Amino acid sequence: MQNAQSDLRTVRVRPTRDGSEDGRWDRLVAAHLYLSFQRMFHRALRHVATLDGTWLALLGWQPGNLRVGVRDRWIGWSVQQKLGRLHLIAQNVRYSLSRHMCRATRKVRVWC
Repeated sequence: MQNAQSDLRTVRVRPTRDGSEDGRWDRLVAAHLYLSFQRMFHRALRHVATLDGTWLALLGWQPGNLRVGVRDRWIGWSVQQKLGRLHLIAQNVRYSLSRHMCRATRKVRVWC
């Protein structure tokens, strides 16, 4: 971690492992995210950005909400298309970055 900001090429973004890391992910997000966090609902994906095994950032994804006006206007789906294709949308619902790695934010977001 000493030289983390100078060599971000080795940052890796991966899903949590087989559910065994989900509890740790949930605890860290609850402790460090400024928004309230109880748990992820429905089908959810949890990703972690790591550098040399150290967790730097946590990202959470869930199915798209039924109504997001800006997204709906941008995509331009009809009501029927939206109902048939909404399962293809994932939205980022949580993003938490360790305080000493704020400079990594841009690179982590690009990879996801």
